[in-house]
Amino acid sequence: MLFAPYGTNRAAEMDVDTYAKGLEKCEIDIIAYQDEVGCQRMNTEVSARAFAKLRKAHDKVQRPKLWADVETFDWEGPGINVKQSPLVPTTWTRLKNQLAAVSPYVDEIAIYQYQGLLSQPYTTAPAGRSDATTLYIDYVKWLSKLHPECVKASARQAMARLHR
Repeated sequence: MLFAPYGTNRAAEMDVDTYAKGLEKCEIDIIAYQDEVGCQRMNTEVSARAFAKLRKAHDKVQRPKLWADVETFDWEGPGINVKQSPLVPTTWTRLKNQLAAVSPYVDEIAIYQYQGLLSQPYTTAPAGRSDATTLYIDYVKWLSKLHPECVKASARQAMARLHR
């Protein structure tokens, strides 16, 4: 079972030993803590500190697995966390910083969300604005350099079409 809790910063503010005791009682396989950067509750520096502390707690009990749920969005309108303000893709610079902040501490990284915030070029079902395609392209270029084995054939084909 996977759990993606809200309130990562509050969890990380707890004493490591106390939090580890809570994890011991937890019957969840994976906790994918939201990085809360998109919601603007943390910046990437605070996120790195929070995930470092969570790593210490998880290492004390060796379970559940520690994942990050990285927020790939910004807010279109005024205000943050306002239901009336649509989510829009973040910048590649911010997303890259988010990934760098959590990577040293987590077992895996998931994102919230893909649909509408990242969109593969030349797809038969485009979703989102043009900056969703830009974010996708920037991410795949970066991933291709660092971990080419992780780039799926469909992504390689889409990127190849861009260079024709």
